[in-house]
Amino acid sequence: MSNIPYPQPMMQDSDPINALPVDTNPPSPNDIHLVNTFFSPENKFTVDAIVKESKDSIIIFILYIILSLNKIDEILSTIIPIVKNSPYLNTLIKVLLMGILFWIIKFYYLSRQDTH
Repeated sequence: MSNIPYPQPMMQDSDPINALPVDTNPPSPNDIHLVNTFFSPENKFTVDAIVKESKDSIIIFILYIILSLNKIDEILSTIIPIVKNSPYLNTLIKVLLMGILFWIIKFYYLSRQDTH
């Protein structure tokens, strides 16, 4: 196998930071308003809302992982023997179980935590 030399681009030195252009004009009122809007304490609710809304996704993710385990299939097939022969019925029961568990977790467990 022969080594083929590939041309490599020349590395150019970067500009030193003190040589970069700087805008010495004072910020406009629009710029000041924009910065104050982004970094004001009143906008803290946005981060809190994202965290609060992501709880649902995390609950669904965990329930999906748990209900996808083979042990759950074995337990379902011992409780409901027809599930062993029908993958569609198995999936239907898991979906119903997931919906019920999600509702219980969201509306009972998490709603009690929000009131404290």
